[in-house]
Amino acid sequence: MLINLTNRQHVRRPAGRDTPRLGFRASGICYQWLVFFRTHCRFSCEWLSVDLFPTILRIVARVSARSFIGLPVCRNEDWLKLAITFTEDLIATASNLGTISKLFRPFYAYMWNSAKTIKSHKRKAQTLLAPTIQKRFKEQRLAEENGTVYQGPNDLLQWLIDRVEPHHKTVDALSELQLLIGLASVFATAGTLVGMIFDLAEYRDCIQPMREEMEAAISENSGALDRGVLRKMRKTDSFLRESMRMGTLLLSFNRMVMKNVTLSDGTYLPKGTLVAAPALMFSSDPDFVEDPETFDGFRWYKKTLEAKDGVQMSNGSATTSSNNLAFGHGKHACPGRYFAVEEIKTILTFILLQYDIKYPEGQSRPPNIRIGEIASPNRTQKIMFKKLPGPKTFSFL
Repeated sequence: MLINLTNRQHVRRPAGRDTPRLGFRASGICYQWLVFFRTHCRFSCEWLSVDLFPTILRIVARVSARSFIGLPVCRNEDWLKLAITFTEDLIATASNLGTISKLFRPFYAYMWNSAKTIKSHKRKAQTLLAPTIQKRFKEQRLAEENGTVYQGPNDLLQWLIDRVEPHHKTVDALSELQLLIGLASVFATAGTLVGMIFDLAEYRDCIQPMREEMEAAISENSGALDRGVLRKMRKTDSFLRESMRMGTLLLSFNRMVMKNVTLSDGTYLPKGTLVAAPALMFSSDPDFVEDPETFDGFRWYKKTLEAKDGVQMSNGSATTSSNNLAFGHGKHACPGRYFAVEEIKTILTFILLQYDIKYPEGQSRPPNIRIGEIASPNRTQKIMFKKLPGPKTFSFL
């Protein structure tokens, strides 16, 4: 196989209290965003047209790498480009193979350029990450020899080093894992954020209430942005959930039946059957969502205000339920969803507190592109940015 997706090392998930310790730092994300904008963008008090998807994709790759690998790799342009092109080539190869009979897939897999490039990407990843991984191996070994506990950096790479099986604690295996993590996180997060910005530019009356909520929450925290502040941004969280609802996948909660089972209605599912939940249907069903065809950015915020104590979180964007399947559901729901939501809210806070946004004259929100069960925002749509007047006193800006 080009990439081993069945190996247990690739599917083990963070458990319990380990999950919040995977290196999320709002200040670090904002700093990487600031570095990117100062390097690549020259926004001013005049409106400037921006190719949104590639811009957001690059910044998400950068800020994700900050928490996944840490410094200095997260600033290495070769690694950031690799994280993006690997995902593009792997998706292209998988899509092409899906149209070929299983009997001939091994033959075709080694003929297509995208498939050949994947192997090249893996070798390059090993070259780029080897110094960092080997350095940590050495530091960990020295600590053990001295009888001390090694306190490595607080990032996902160190989490993996500490937890993978001993025979997988190699440069090759850990490099491949980092590529796969990018596959599962960077494009999905960037697509969600782009869709949210598209919706904000369409429903601009929501921007100022969200901006005021952000400013109030940050001011109460002495101008600093952290996880506690992000939790107070309920209007932003509501808008994110509504944006995901309107642009959700066709299917979610994908499973393979591991043994023969008969459902309560008599439906028989033999072992090996692939099943999924119709996420798009649930999100647009009036039995689950009132007036589902109408975009209401503060729908879930209002439900939170109406909810009784102790159930407010059920309306959160990262909380899965039968009518919120964007991150799956059950014990195999996306383990990185809380990190992804915090990352999106952090980047959006930086944008809304510094810039105004709108569509170019005469344009409006483009429909999502649907290919099979996948939904993706338009990748060529431009958005206008303009720097807001007045200095900001928040420490992270």
